[in-house]
Amino acid sequence: MARSPVDTIRHHPIWSSAVLVALIGAAATIIAAYISNRDDTGSPDKSDVPAAFVGRWQGDTAEHDNGQTATYDTTLTLRDGTEGSEVGETDYVFSGKRCKGTVRLSSVSGNTLHLDERIDQGSCVPSGIIRVTLDGTMRLNFSYAGTKRDRSHQTIEGSLSKMD
Repeated sequence: MARSPVDTIRHHPIWSSAVLVALIGAAATIIAAYISNRDDTGSPDKSDVPAAFVGRWQGDTAEHDNGQTATYDTTLTLRDGTEGSEVGETDYVFSGKRCKGTVRLSSVSGNTLHLDERIDQGSCVPSGIIRVTLDGTMRLNFSYAGTKRDRSHQTIEGSLSKMD
């Protein structure tokens, strides 16, 4: 049985090469579009964290508890990210102890970020909510709320300065 002209073209080596070239071209186009939507760090161009918040912030914060005041040397490092993603770390030094944690962006409201904190190292309260507000002087008003292991409420407040 003789081949039709269409079958002859389909089975010709040039036809197979043309299909392969077209597939490679389509894949290259998809990859190029994906890469162009990312910045130099490999993270998405879109960030819910305003640029003014990004960086390392440090300062003294205080907990007032039953007439006692505990002071913490607090460092908060923030980076770009979207709601629900991990956007930074916390580091607290107090009374010769240290706690470190990670924060996820819960929401952004104007010049305020709401962060969910989880302590990964140390004996601090294991989780809490941090609210940071950028004031007009490029300082970050820091407010933490959590529940201690004894079920009492813990609040820590202070002001942080941008270090870098």
